[in-house]
Amino acid sequence: YNVSSSWRLRGSLNAGARLPSFTDLYLNQAPANIGNANLYPEHAWQYDIGVQYQGYLGKVDLNYFHRTIDNFIDWMRADQQRPYQPQNLGNSEVSGIGIQYANTILSSQRFSLKQQVHYNFLSPIHRDNVEVYTSKYAIEHLRHQFAYHLQARTENWTLSGHFRQLKRTHQKSY
Repeated sequence: YNVSSSWRLRGSLNAGARLPSFTDLYLNQAPANIGNANLYPEHAWQYDIGVQYQGYLGKVDLNYFHRTIDNFIDWMRADQQRPYQPQNLGNSEVSGIGIQYANTILSSQRFSLKQQVHYNFLSPIHRDNVEVYTSKYAIEHLRHQFAYHLQARTENWTLSGHFRQLKRTHQKSY
């Protein structure tokens, strides 16, 4: 929805599903990993709301989202002597905010220089139906993401550079 020529509001509501993959169902790499033919599909709902401002100095985009996943699939094992096997863990929720700034630093008929800066914060919550002993993915949710993109363009070539810094729930940033 355009509030004015500079301000825009938006929102969405989405539903989705993820079927267990062939690997999830039938993998046989014993003793390390085995599949589980009794998995249920994941089902998800997501909504997001956002506001965008575009002015002389660039564009700023701010949004909030929330996703709920039922029958979340994760690979887990009871102890180190058993193989990892996918299980429907229960319910998972992720809320987050994102902010993006983009602008054109220089612009002429022959050359342009543009940049974008992004930051995302995510807050995952698990409501498990299964006791988790060792999980491959549950503790590795993305928590912070920072990204910077710079692009120089002429009529004949484009040069761009990207930088991204990630921080997961229980790991050092990389």
